[in-house]
Amino acid sequence: METVILPNNNIVSGNTELNSGVGLLKIGENLNSYIIKSKIPTDSSEAEIYLCEKAGQTYVVKYYFNCKPKTEVIEKLKSIKNPDIVTLYEFGEYKDHFYEIMEYAAGGALDSKDENGRYKYLPVTEETAVQIIRETVNAFNECHKAGIIHRDIKPGNLFYKNTDGSDILVGDFGISSYYDVDD
Repeated sequence: METVILPNNNIVSGNTELNSGVGLLKIGENLNSYIIKSKIPTDSSEAEIYLCEKAGQTYVVKYYFNCKPKTEVIEKLKSIKNPDIVTLYEFGEYKDHFYEIMEYAAGGALDSKDENGRYKYLPVTEETAVQIIRETVNAFNECHKAGIIHRDIKPGNLFYKNTDGSDILVGDFGISSYYDVDD
């Protein structure tokens, strides 16, 4: 009999197959009208990430283990509409865990690897670096105007909106901080 400790510290024993959907949420589970379609592999120690659908649109669910982002950050982030920031559509609690439902970045993260373990987008050309920096700075300017400090910027938190590796989105505000800004 096999005993496995899942990322959320739940223990699974017996003849359980560990595949997509084994963890906090299950494939096909209904999360407030969003249907869980698949689990996205991640090294995150704070949450599981899932693809979900609602009304034919694809979204991402970040389902936290035992923590949650600061309320002030989440509320402000939900009100920001910027083409360079992952859109937060909804958040709340489900089965005693905090979740966020966000825009799906079809191209993956800047540090994504292909099936052979090679980076898909790195290294970048000078022209691409300029575009990444321009869009990232635009996102940070918008966040700072709203009083949000990201605090975890890295290639894994810069996402490509499109599968062709274009249009950067800043995401993963899980450890961000909020400060009052004078209006």
